[in-house]
Amino acid sequence: MALMQQLCRFHQSALCSTTELEASVIPEQGVRRVSMPGRAFSGIALPPQDQVRAIKSQQISASKERERMIQGIQTTLTARESDRRAALRRVMTGFGEDDIEMTLADSDGTASDAEAGMRVQLGPSTSFFAAGRELATRLTLNKRQSIAFLLICRQLDLMRQTDRGDVGQLCQFVGGEGGTGKSRIIEALVELFGGKGLSHRLLITATSGTAAAQINGITIHSACGFTKDQGAGGANMAKDLDGVRLPKLAGRFIHGQSRMDWQEKDVLVIDEVSMLGARTLHAVNEQLRRLRGSKEDFGGIPIVLFCGDFHQFRPVQERSILLPSAAISWDEDNSFRAEQRHQHDKAHALWKRFTTVVMLDEQMRAAGDPELQRLLKRIRRGVQDRTDLDLLNSRCYREGRRIPWETGITVVTPLNRNRWNLNMEASLAFRVQRRSTMRIFISEHRWKEELPTEEEAIMMLNQGDDSAIPVPAVFMFAAGMPVVVNHNTHQGLKLVNGASYTAVEVIIDKAYPGHRISAEITIHFGPPAGIILASATTRDLHFVGMPPGTILLTPMSVRIYRQRKRPWQRNEVSRKGLPCAAAFACTDYKVQGRTLERVALELRGTRTTKVDGMIVAAQCDPYSLYVQLSRCRTLDGIMLVSKVRERDLVGNRVPVDMTAAQARLEVLSERTVEEASRWLEGVDR
Repeated sequence: MALMQQLCRFHQSALCSTTELEASVIPEQGVRRVSMPGRAFSGIALPPQDQVRAIKSQQISASKERERMIQGIQTTLTARESDRRAALRRVMTGFGEDDIEMTLADSDGTASDAEAGMRVQLGPSTSFFAAGRELATRLTLNKRQSIAFLLICRQLDLMRQTDRGDVGQLCQFVGGEGGTGKSRIIEALVELFGGKGLSHRLLITATSGTAAAQINGITIHSACGFTKDQGAGGANMAKDLDGVRLPKLAGRFIHGQSRMDWQEKDVLVIDEVSMLGARTLHAVNEQLRRLRGSKEDFGGIPIVLFCGDFHQFRPVQERSILLPSAAISWDEDNSFRAEQRHQHDKAHALWKRFTTVVMLDEQMRAAGDPELQRLLKRIRRGVQDRTDLDLLNSRCYREGRRIPWETGITVVTPLNRNRWNLNMEASLAFRVQRRSTMRIFISEHRWKEELPTEEEAIMMLNQGDDSAIPVPAVFMFAAGMPVVVNHNTHQGLKLVNGASYTAVEVIIDKAYPGHRISAEITIHFGPPAGIILASATTRDLHFVGMPPGTILLTPMSVRIYRQRKRPWQRNEVSRKGLPCAAAFACTDYKVQGRTLERVALELRGTRTTKVDGMIVAAQCDPYSLYVQLSRCRTLDGIMLVSKVRERDLVGNRVPVDMTAAQARLEVLSERTVEEASRWLEGVDR
């Protein structure tokens, strides 16, 4: 708060005196270059501001092409193969926007995430089951992983051997705690279809951008033609009550080629299904029916695979598909009318069709720490007690211990206010550690009706990014710092909400020159023209004008509406800035699905109350409790920011009805595994 007030006062005083403001400007002289010793792109010139639009256009084209590849949208091969492949490479590396046709061979040779390794080409005459067994051995799948994979292979063979109409639809769920290798089954499916030259018949999706990026897929929202991103729909989209944006009636026409592409799909995968809300599932089902021209569930796609862990986070704005509407209190607000309850129950009925269930139980992430494994299992069962509380506090908490930012530790907190403050502290510490300069960018704010009071302006500068506002008010930049993206920008290039990067450098917007605060710190009264990012996912990217192995993120605008939680805000305001934030500290939602070597956890609730004049955090959400503690491989890698209170752990379990619903999955899993084991034994005889 103190730093924000200083920045705001500097801003106000500078505006009062044009002479003082101009005197503090630092001119950008000559060509700026990347300065990151040890990195391949260090020393390379930064693109000038007038190239930003062209670079952005290249990235949009490459992202769309990659998304088409993921969705298997391709046409028959034509003549002049070498010319067409050259055109593809130009698009994927940023050297053109040619019209091209996509094939499996192209995706193998040009995908940015391709890795060296052996690839088995499986002829079309090889049965899916035979190919699957070979893959299961090569990928070292364990027993339950193999069963989940081979059940799908068996179904694919049945479809090929008989009329598809005579083979029932397979609805399969693969569950299990975090770190049990659910994504390995998806990896095996991708290899299977790729080896047979049938990648266009498999569609890999997830409920979030980061989850989709981790499995080289796209979001189910994007695949179906609607989105949950704020403002992404524009004038041609109609917002449903649950936050999903559906095309208006005029935009729901299905093109013939699109229908043909969808009718080719044999397998649909949806990962992180715990965050798939019931009404979103209903919308997905209705859209798939339209896209495939079928009234059957999921448009008649022969195999639908759901993956996830229902002990991790639930849908943000909706209700879980695990429960019928009768089990949910619908009196919390007026948005859930009879129509919404009807949609919820139709989605729940779809979920009940998933009776082929395999729950993975071999822990891989925490395999080397039996104590952590035991603690996580007790939390999942809801039987954690004071001995577990004492274990955590004695092993992971030390009074007065500072957060060792220099070790690369990641702080996880459910409280945005704490995250903003911690990231500010860590950014300043990072600059000192690196002995580098820092640029502070204040996002552009435009008030709708009248200028704000000084108090409102200061409070707005203290309002950072959150789930509804992807742009922070202030972005502190130092070369080499970790950042996390807050908006699904280019799904095909994995520049998505929750993706982590190293910040390489910023492209200065000439409209917002830097003003010297000190020898090491410069302030800009507006966002940069762009920020250059690097990560493992950008390693093989090369866009014209950009340092190789990097990607560009540009500013976006977001409207901040008046809300009860911001009583000080009197007017709507538009904020323009970078949709990213420092990633020294992240929310619990942002780290779901990730494995972290060192973490500092804050096991607290998302709300605070005043007790005897002191701010006290609410009880830790039981889902957050499990997600946070399951991010690390060992207890020794976990540090507690504050001592765990008894109410945050002891007796803190998920709702009884959710526990019962998950128990049903365990029963179905035992039945599925037993039947599959007998079938496999028969095959081996």
